[in-house]
Amino acid sequence: MHVIFVAITPFPKIGGGWTFLTQMSSGMGGRRHTTAVVSPKQMPSAWMTVINRTAQIVRVAFRSWLWFFVRMALVGFAIRRYVSQKRLYEEVDIFDAQDPVAFLAVHRPAQRRNRPTILTIHGYFHHESNMGSIPPNSFWGLLLRRVERLAYSAAPEIVVVDTRLKEYLLRLGTDPKKVHVRRNSVDCAVFAPSDPASKAFERSHFRLHADDHVILCARRLEEKCGVRYAIEAMSLLTKRLPNVVLLIAGSGSLESSLRLLVSSLGIEERVRFLGDIDHGDMPSLLRASDAAVVPSITVGEEVEATSFAALEAMASAVPVVASDIGGLREIMTDDLDGILVPERDSVALASALLRVLGPEGQRLGNAARRTVEASFSLQRGVDETVAFYRLLIDGMPLTRRAGQRLPL
Repeated sequence: MHVIFVAITPFPKIGGGWTFLTQMSSGMGGRRHTTAVVSPKQMPSAWMTVINRTAQIVRVAFRSWLWFFVRMALVGFAIRRYVSQKRLYEEVDIFDAQDPVAFLAVHRPAQRRNRPTILTIHGYFHHESNMGSIPPNSFWGLLLRRVERLAYSAAPEIVVVDTRLKEYLLRLGTDPKKVHVRRNSVDCAVFAPSDPASKAFERSHFRLHADDHVILCARRLEEKCGVRYAIEAMSLLTKRLPNVVLLIAGSGSLESSLRLLVSSLGIEERVRFLGDIDHGDMPSLLRASDAAVVPSITVGEEVEATSFAALEAMASAVPVVASDIGGLREIMTDDLDGILVPERDSVALASALLRVLGPEGQRLGNAARRTVEASFSLQRGVDETVAFYRLLIDGMPLTRRAGQRLPL
């Protein structure tokens, strides 16, 4: 089986979408299937230069969000042309589009060649495509929703990573019979519990002391990721644990304001901004950590999906404290394999982190590892995905086949 993932996001790019693609490609390769990615980074640089210059001209001339839609449409057209020029329609068995625009770019040409296309949704496209800059109820925000609805209506099958995303699609009028939940998965061989020797080595590598209480917050520095609440919790924790350290792995538009917050709280020596960390280095960072925090918040309709950061920490037997929202509450059970706290509550975060840095941490971490092995392992995720692809390849679309049950 040959699968082509298509996206308007320029992959490779650090984030959950690229993590999904790399893990799925690796897992499918181990089963002798092949995959490829088509995104702006795979297309000729001259094409992208023309697209970006055109968008910039429109931006200057009209001083509105028209440039965003022009660029989005041109990228979609470029994807369609690239796939056609490379004759990828002839060699592919199934297209897996990672966003509505990429789906609209390849669906009809693929349909004419009897090649199935599915749409995989990792988040709220109307927000994540522009980092929430377009007001949702403005003309441009409503137009973006219309693009979403068009793709969701045309897609024969849609995969989402948690039930909240499914509910969002249903609110947009999507046929519930074609929306399937497939939660993210993690490679349990790569993300595994550490032993004392490996923890000591990794701490030396990251210039951490052996007796430090290390908390990892691997999040983008954007509003919905709630990193400010982890920082505020740290200001409370330092009064109880003078050797506690918060490692913030990620970048984003709020970095300057978050650094100012750290400075205003007087905890510069206890908080380290690591910037973007290559996904290949995340297992090492987790081996050096005693706890992980995922302090996501709800922003408008956007809620945290099935978090890779949480799953990878759980697989590494690192106890997780997370906000009790969205997909986070679908992958862990409070006080069983992690701790869930109310969102935007720094005091509750600090209290929960104090618990997991104590005797309860090992119990919760070991239970989290068992949860991932049982329900979120990459092997299970790949097996389910391959079975899903196979059903679509054998007869599309499945929603028209009475009695057919999808393996998701």
